[in-house]
Amino acid sequence: MELSRARTLVLSPEDLLIHLSLHFIKHRFSSPESGYNLCFISKGALAQLCDIIRAIRKYRDSMNWGKLQLQAKKAGMEDVVCMSLYLVKEIFGKGQMLSTAINEFLPGTFDTDIACLMLKKIFMKEDSFPPVTKFMIRSFGENTLQDGLKNIFRIMFPPPEILSDRYSIPVNSMKLYLCYFMRPFDVLFRHRETLSDLTRIKDDTTLTRWVCSQDPLFKGNN
Repeated sequence: MELSRARTLVLSPEDLLIHLSLHFIKHRFSSPESGYNLCFISKGALAQLCDIIRAIRKYRDSMNWGKLQLQAKKAGMEDVVCMSLYLVKEIFGKGQMLSTAINEFLPGTFDTDIACLMLKKIFMKEDSFPPVTKFMIRSFGENTLQDGLKNIFRIMFPPPEILSDRYSIPVNSMKLYLCYFMRPFDVLFRHRETLSDLTRIKDDTTLTRWVCSQDPLFKGNN
Protein backbone atom coordinates (compact mmCIF):
# COMPACT_ATOMS: atom_id res chain seq x y z
CA MET A 1 0.00 0.00 0.00
CA GLU A 2 1.18 3.56 -0.71
CA LEU A 3 0.88 6.30 1.92
CA SER A 4 2.26 9.80 1.27
CA ARG A 5 4.06 8.42 -1.80
CA ALA A 6 5.83 5.79 0.30
CA ARG A 7 5.28 2.06 0.15
CA THR A 8 4.29 0.56 3.47
CA LEU A 9 3.14 -2.77 4.84
CA VAL A 10 -0.43 -3.10 6.08
CA LEU A 11 -2.45 -5.88 7.69
CA SER A 12 -4.23 -8.31 5.43
CA PRO A 13 -8.05 -7.95 5.46
CA GLU A 14 -8.30 -11.06 7.64
CA ASP A 15 -5.69 -9.90 10.17
CA LEU A 16 -7.25 -6.43 10.22
CA LEU A 17 -10.62 -7.92 11.16
CA ILE A 18 -9.01 -9.97 13.93
CA HIS A 19 -7.24 -6.87 15.23
CA LEU A 20 -10.41 -4.77 15.20
CA SER A 21 -12.38 -7.52 16.95
CA LEU A 22 -9.79 -7.87 19.68
CA HIS A 23 -9.64 -4.08 20.02
CA PHE A 24 -13.42 -3.96 20.44
CA ILE A 25 -13.54 -6.64 23.15
CA LYS A 26 -10.50 -5.27 25.00
CA HIS A 27 -11.96 -1.79 25.30
CA ARG A 28 -15.28 -3.07 26.55
CA PHE A 29 -13.59 -4.36 29.70
CA SER A 30 -10.56 -2.10 30.02
CA SER A 31 -9.99 0.27 32.92
CA PRO A 32 -7.10 2.38 34.22
CA GLU A 33 -7.65 0.69 37.56
CA SER A 34 -7.04 -2.93 36.73
CA GLY A 35 -7.01 -3.60 33.00
CA TYR A 36 -9.61 -6.21 32.10
CA ASN A 37 -11.83 -8.03 34.58
CA LEU A 38 -14.29 -5.20 35.14
CA CYS A 39 -17.85 -4.63 34.03
CA PHE A 40 -18.79 -3.99 30.41
CA ILE A 41 -18.19 -0.42 29.17
CA SER A 42 -20.48 0.83 26.40
CA LYS A 43 -18.51 4.01 25.63
CA GLY A 44 -16.98 3.82 22.18
CA ALA A 45 -18.58 0.48 21.34
CA LEU A 46 -20.61 1.65 18.34
CA ALA A 47 -17.65 3.56 16.89
CA GLN A 48 -15.46 0.47 17.04
CA LEU A 49 -18.17 -1.71 15.51
CA CYS A 50 -18.41 0.89 12.72
CA ASP A 51 -14.69 0.32 12.05
CA ILE A 52 -15.40 -3.39 11.63
CA ILE A 53 -18.33 -2.96 9.25
CA ARG A 54 -16.37 -0.42 7.16
CA ALA A 55 -13.46 -2.85 6.89
CA ILE A 56 -15.84 -5.60 5.78
CA ARG A 57 -17.40 -3.36 3.13
CA LYS A 58 -14.02 -2.15 1.86
CA TYR A 59 -12.60 -5.66 1.50
CA ARG A 60 -15.81 -7.49 0.63
CA ASP A 61 -14.35 -8.72 -2.66
CA SER A 62 -10.98 -9.83 -1.28
CA MET A 63 -11.94 -11.05 2.21
CA ASN A 64 -11.19 -14.76 2.59
CA TRP A 65 -13.64 -15.88 5.27
CA GLY A 66 -12.18 -19.37 5.43
CA LYS A 67 -8.70 -17.93 6.03
CA LEU A 68 -10.14 -15.60 8.67
CA GLN A 69 -11.63 -18.52 10.54
CA LEU A 70 -8.37 -20.47 10.42
CA GLN A 71 -6.32 -17.46 11.55
CA ALA A 72 -8.71 -16.65 14.38
CA LYS A 73 -8.80 -20.27 15.56
CA LYS A 74 -5.00 -20.49 15.43
CA ALA A 75 -4.71 -17.35 17.58
CA GLY A 76 -7.34 -18.56 20.05
CA MET A 77 -9.65 -15.70 19.08
CA GLU A 78 -12.43 -17.54 17.26
CA ASP A 79 -15.09 -16.60 19.83
CA VAL A 80 -13.81 -13.02 20.07
CA VAL A 81 -14.00 -12.45 16.30
CA CYS A 82 -17.34 -14.18 16.03
CA MET A 83 -18.77 -12.08 18.87
CA SER A 84 -17.78 -8.86 17.12
CA LEU A 85 -19.14 -10.00 13.75
CA TYR A 86 -22.39 -11.16 15.32
CA LEU A 87 -22.92 -7.77 16.96
CA VAL A 88 -22.11 -5.97 13.69
CA LYS A 89 -24.70 -8.07 11.90
CA GLU A 90 -27.37 -7.43 14.52
CA ILE A 91 -26.78 -3.67 14.74
CA PHE A 92 -25.96 -2.66 11.18
CA GLY A 93 -28.22 -4.99 9.27
CA LYS A 94 -28.38 -8.52 8.04
CA GLY A 95 -26.96 -8.29 4.53
CA GLN A 96 -26.64 -11.56 2.67
CA MET A 97 -22.84 -11.45 2.53
CA LEU A 98 -22.37 -10.88 6.25
CA SER A 99 -25.15 -13.25 7.30
CA THR A 100 -23.69 -16.07 5.21
CA ALA A 101 -20.20 -15.45 6.55
CA ILE A 102 -21.42 -15.37 10.15
CA ASN A 103 -23.37 -18.60 9.77
CA GLU A 104 -20.29 -20.33 8.34
CA PHE A 105 -18.03 -18.77 10.94
CA LEU A 106 -20.06 -19.58 14.07
CA PRO A 107 -18.08 -22.02 16.23
CA GLY A 108 -19.88 -24.71 18.17
CA THR A 109 -18.95 -23.00 21.43
CA PHE A 110 -20.38 -19.60 20.48
CA ASP A 111 -22.71 -18.32 23.20
CA THR A 112 -25.61 -16.33 21.73
CA ASP A 113 -26.82 -15.48 25.25
CA ILE A 114 -23.57 -13.59 25.86
CA ALA A 115 -23.96 -11.84 22.52
CA CYS A 116 -27.50 -10.74 23.38
CA LEU A 117 -26.31 -9.50 26.76
CA MET A 118 -23.55 -7.47 25.11
CA LEU A 119 -26.07 -6.12 22.61
CA LYS A 120 -28.25 -4.89 25.46
CA LYS A 121 -25.32 -3.34 27.32
CA ILE A 122 -24.01 -1.48 24.25
CA PHE A 123 -27.08 0.75 24.29
CA MET A 124 -26.90 1.41 28.03
CA LYS A 125 -24.92 4.44 29.24
CA GLU A 126 -23.06 3.25 32.32
CA ASP A 127 -22.77 6.87 33.50
CA SER A 128 -26.51 6.75 34.18
CA PHE A 129 -26.10 4.06 36.84
CA PRO A 130 -24.03 3.63 40.01
CA PRO A 131 -20.88 1.66 39.11
CA VAL A 132 -20.63 -2.08 39.69
CA THR A 133 -17.39 -2.30 41.64
CA LYS A 134 -14.59 -4.83 41.34
CA PHE A 135 -15.44 -6.41 44.69
CA MET A 136 -19.04 -7.01 43.55
CA ILE A 137 -17.86 -8.67 40.35
CA ARG A 138 -15.47 -10.91 42.27
CA SER A 139 -17.93 -11.77 45.03
CA PHE A 140 -20.89 -12.58 42.80
CA GLY A 141 -18.61 -14.29 40.28
CA GLU A 142 -17.25 -16.92 42.66
CA ASN A 143 -18.04 -20.52 41.80
CA THR A 144 -19.60 -21.26 45.19
CA LEU A 145 -21.61 -19.28 47.75
CA GLN A 146 -18.96 -20.06 50.34
CA ASP A 147 -16.20 -18.50 48.22
CA GLY A 148 -18.37 -15.47 47.55
CA LEU A 149 -19.04 -14.96 51.25
CA LYS A 150 -15.33 -15.31 52.03
CA ASN A 151 -14.55 -12.60 49.52
CA ILE A 152 -17.21 -10.31 50.96
CA PHE A 153 -15.81 -10.92 54.45
CA ARG A 154 -12.31 -9.94 53.27
CA ILE A 155 -13.71 -6.73 51.82
CA MET A 156 -15.71 -5.91 54.93
CA PHE A 157 -12.88 -6.63 57.33
CA PRO A 158 -9.51 -5.91 55.70
CA PRO A 159 -6.16 -5.94 57.57
CA PRO A 160 -5.63 -3.06 60.05
CA GLU A 161 -3.10 -1.36 57.75
CA ILE A 162 -5.64 -1.09 54.93
CA LEU A 163 -8.41 0.08 57.25
CA SER A 164 -6.07 2.63 58.81
CA ASP A 165 -5.28 4.08 55.39
CA ARG A 166 -8.94 4.03 54.31
CA TYR A 167 -10.18 6.02 57.32
CA SER A 168 -6.99 8.02 58.06
CA ILE A 169 -6.68 6.62 61.57
CA PRO A 170 -3.34 5.51 63.09
CA VAL A 171 -2.97 1.75 62.97
CA ASN A 172 -2.33 1.57 66.74
CA SER A 173 -5.36 3.67 67.65
CA MET A 174 -8.25 2.14 69.58
CA LYS A 175 -10.59 3.98 67.21
CA LEU A 176 -9.67 1.43 64.56
CA TYR A 177 -11.74 -1.20 66.42
CA LEU A 178 -14.76 1.08 66.12
CA CYS A 179 -14.10 1.25 62.37
CA TYR A 180 -14.31 -2.54 62.17
CA PHE A 181 -17.74 -2.32 63.78
CA MET A 182 -18.91 0.44 61.44
CA ARG A 183 -17.27 -0.93 58.30
CA PRO A 184 -20.16 -3.23 57.13
CA PHE A 185 -22.67 -0.40 57.48
CA ASP A 186 -20.34 1.97 55.63
CA VAL A 187 -19.83 -0.45 52.70
CA LEU A 188 -23.53 -1.28 52.41
CA PHE A 189 -24.51 2.39 52.56
CA ARG A 190 -22.00 3.45 49.88
CA HIS A 191 -23.11 0.68 47.51
CA ARG A 192 -26.81 0.60 48.42
CA GLU A 193 -28.04 1.79 44.99
CA THR A 194 -25.98 -0.73 43.07
CA LEU A 195 -26.84 -3.60 45.39
CA SER A 196 -30.53 -2.87 44.87
CA ASP A 197 -30.10 -3.80 41.18
CA LEU A 198 -28.95 -7.41 41.42
CA THR A 199 -29.84 -8.09 37.77
CA ARG A 200 -27.23 -5.60 36.58
CA ILE A 201 -24.61 -7.09 38.90
CA LYS A 202 -25.43 -10.54 37.57
CA ASP A 203 -25.16 -9.35 33.96
CA ASP A 204 -21.79 -7.69 34.54
CA THR A 205 -20.52 -10.77 36.37
CA THR A 206 -21.62 -13.02 33.48
CA LEU A 207 -19.84 -10.84 30.91
CA THR A 208 -16.70 -10.64 33.04
CA ARG A 209 -16.62 -14.42 33.34
CA TRP A 210 -16.90 -14.71 29.57
CA VAL A 211 -14.07 -12.31 28.78
CA CYS A 212 -11.82 -13.98 31.37
CA SER A 213 -12.56 -17.34 29.75
CA GLN A 214 -10.92 -16.18 26.51
CA ASP A 215 -7.56 -17.62 27.56
CA PRO A 216 -4.80 -16.65 26.89
CA LEU A 217 -6.05 -13.23 25.80
CA PHE A 218 -7.66 -12.04 29.00
CA LYS A 219 -7.26 -14.68 31.67
CA GLY A 220 -3.81 -13.44 32.67
CA ASN A 221 -5.27 -10.03 33.49
CA ASN A 222 -7.45 -11.17 36.40
